[in-house]
Parts: sequence; structure tokens; C-alpha cells
Amino acid sequence: ARFLEIVFESTEVRAGARSEDDWPMRITGRMTLHGLTRSIGMDARLTLYSDGVRLAGGFALSQSEFGMKPVVALGGTLRLKDPVQAAFNVVGWKVDG
Repeated sequence: ARFLEIVFESTEVRAGARSEDDWPMRITGRMTLHGLTRSIGMDARLTLYSDGVRLAGGFALSQSEFGMKPVVALGGTLRLKDPVQAAFNVVGWKVDG
């Protein structure tokens, strides 16, 4: 209950060459997790629709870089690796108003 928030603040966004209504993107910034702030980068894809937008992507982070110990359970028979993969999918729709 000590660390209730995960915060990501982008410092740079680069878009690649457009393909149809998609743009590959590289987003870099600072993530605060478990009370520590580190620089991370993530790959994403921005897609435009006639009535909205979608940003989807993912990134890897090392738990130990954020002062966390990888999970161990069942007497050590279940162990998570230090690097973990995270994914996101953000969708926005036009609202008439």
C-alpha cells in the first residue's frame, strides 16, 4: 500500500513513416514505479479511425532497477524473471456535444 501509483511522463515522441492510417512511434520518458524514477523507451502504433484513435504498444522493464524482487512462490518452484513485459492499448472516440 506504500506505492499506489505508477506514473509515466513522456519526454520525446518520434513518429515513423505513415502506412495507411498507422504510424509507428517511439516514446521515451520517465517512469516512476515503486518509489523510483527511471528512463524507459517503448514502441507503439498510432491508428486513426474516422471516429477515434488508438495507441497500442509495449515495453520491457527490469524489476530490480525499480528496487523490486522478482516474485517467487510455491517454495521456489514458481519464479518470475527479472525483466517483465508490459502492454497498453488506449482508445479514444469522438463524442458529439
